[in-house]
Amino acid sequence: MPRDPWKTFAHRLRHERLAAGINQATLADAISEHLDHQLDGSTVSRIESGRRAVRLDEAVVAAEQLGVPLAALLEEVDTLQERIDKQRDELIQAREAVVAYEEQLHRARASVIAIEKAIAELESSRPTPIY
Repeated sequence: MPRDPWKTFAHRLRHERLAAGINQATLADAISEHLDHQLDGSTVSRIESGRRAVRLDEAVVAAEQLGVPLAALLEEVDTLQERIDKQRDELIQAREAVVAYEEQLHRARASVIAIEKAIAELESSRPTPIY
């Protein structure tokens, strides 16, 4: 069963704030600069602990200030890991495709060189016309 979205947001907000290396008061000040109401560090603490619901405008600005998409604050970590794993798989496939195309390009270039050489040999062995 999926976690409660409020709990997920609270957990992810704290995680991203700590990852950014900022304290609750600093985040509160940064959010307040963009809103028509003031937040303080204790408000961020209550949001992170689930004792206060976050307003949509606060959530949007918090995500912006933390440099993450709002959706990242609403996804469970497992879901994020699945997205990371999927992107890594796609990267591996793309790299394999590049290698295959590079090999195909190498073979095509070798064919072009061989054909050009054959044409040059044929042209050089052509008898000179006498007039």
